[in-house]
Amino acid sequence: MKTSLQENIKQFERKQIIVSLLGLLIITGLSVISNRVFMQSAAEQTTNLITRMVQNGYFHEIELTLQSAKLDYFHTIRFNSKALNRSFTFPALAEYVHDRSIGDAFLYEKIELRPQIMSSSSNEDMIIFEYNRFGFVNYSLVIWLILNLVSIPQTRLIKNKIIEQFNKDIELMKKSAQTEISRKVRHNINTPLAALIAMTARLEKLGKNDQILFESIVKQIKSLVKDLDTTELGTDSNISKEKVSTSILHLIRDGFCEVKTAFAHDYDIEFEIQNSLMSGKTSLIPHEFRSIISNLVQNAVDATPVGGKITMTARDLSNQVEIKIKDTGNGMTQEVLKRSTEKNFTSGKVNGSGLGLYHAKTYIESWGGDLNIESTEGVGTAITIHLPITERASWFTPRIKIRSNQTVVILDDQISQHHVWDLKLAENGFHGNTKKFSSPKEFITFKKQCSGFSDGSDYVFFFDYDLGAGEVPGLELLKEISPSTQRHLVTGHFDDCEIQETCARESIFLIPKVDLSELPMVVR
Repeated sequence: MKTSLQENIKQFERKQIIVSLLGLLIITGLSVISNRVFMQSAAEQTTNLITRMVQNGYFHEIELTLQSAKLDYFHTIRFNSKALNRSFTFPALAEYVHDRSIGDAFLYEKIELRPQIMSSSSNEDMIIFEYNRFGFVNYSLVIWLILNLVSIPQTRLIKNKIIEQFNKDIELMKKSAQTEISRKVRHNINTPLAALIAMTARLEKLGKNDQILFESIVKQIKSLVKDLDTTELGTDSNISKEKVSTSILHLIRDGFCEVKTAFAHDYDIEFEIQNSLMSGKTSLIPHEFRSIISNLVQNAVDATPVGGKITMTARDLSNQVEIKIKDTGNGMTQEVLKRSTEKNFTSGKVNGSGLGLYHAKTYIESWGGDLNIESTEGVGTAITIHLPITERASWFTPRIKIRSNQTVVILDDQISQHHVWDLKLAENGFHGNTKKFSSPKEFITFKKQCSGFSDGSDYVFFFDYDLGAGEVPGLELLKEISPSTQRHLVTGHFDDCEIQETCARESIFLIPKVDLSELPMVVR
């Protein structure tokens, strides 16, 4: 339909050019006719004037009158009178030119008039006026140019308005079709969705993580259906919808796990998420973000041969999170890469809508982030997303701070972890007092000797959560220590929501045990 409009516009423009050229020919023809009429009139007036001069006896004025007429209007004037026995030509040199070229014959035209010198010889006296038949063409060109300068901008303005209205009509038709499709999808998906929700409670055979993932996917579908319910014609409800401050790690991990579950049997899928992201929150629309991750990975799958590798990583850059999806697929040409985020642009994908990357970029930028694409044809594509970290959990610590005169108290039932602490403290230049315990009982005895750590500023505590079967968790022991001290829970259970909430409530720092060796330490 759009192609038909473009063809009609091109055809109209061709007709406009043809009409303009025909107009030029008509104006040129009219100028030639007008020039002929004007020169005929001027020649007759000159001839009549000479006749009166002869009748009044002003013979010496004839030559001056013809010379003046030549200067004003004509190219050549020849006067020949047997009655007066006089003959002359203006300009004088024209008298010696007898053979006219084809060009002169085309350019110049003659007007022959017979003045009434004497009645007896009137048929033998003649004045020949020669003039440029295209003398008025310059004026016709000016008129033609003025008409074009006036009409062409007006025509273009009308054309642009027609195209603009046509595009609006097309967009309205698309939105109407999308709304109708949304209604049908919403109607048809509600029943199977209800069945999925009912099945959630019957998934005892699945592992805990798989159950959580299943429930997360069902929630994602429910959110998408809800969006279909609230979508209005001509609006983009997702972008205008209010954002939510959301945990980054859970969001990314659920999205990556969903992707790996769907495609792991055909592709080598790896993902790595930095644990410190557990403390970060970003402001976005959760289910929309999940959809973006799914779409980007789907693009990677479509571009990668079966058995290819897809890598997903999420890194904590302090004030923002970096998410990268990399594949070993076909890659994109530079021309396709430049247009890849344009709306409705698609290349090499059957039934592609051209909305995936455009919507991903639009949403991410509306959340204060950015999306960058790097691609090499025949090598693969890497898509990098940056989103601002708008909030950190109160239990988060970007680094361990210890004063050289403090006593470091370590409680962990694994002796190997004591050695890890020894190495870390030594590497960071701490040579102060260190107390290491393997059981709660040992620590409680030490606590009594120190009068319950009345001077909390002299101690820094690092406790494991799981201290062995039947033992009191390290978190409970930390809760009994004065809040004025530096208390750290170093555990592999850092992603447990209840532990996080307790640490936040009790002002206890939470450190992932696997990240301990990489966590910066400052000794003052």
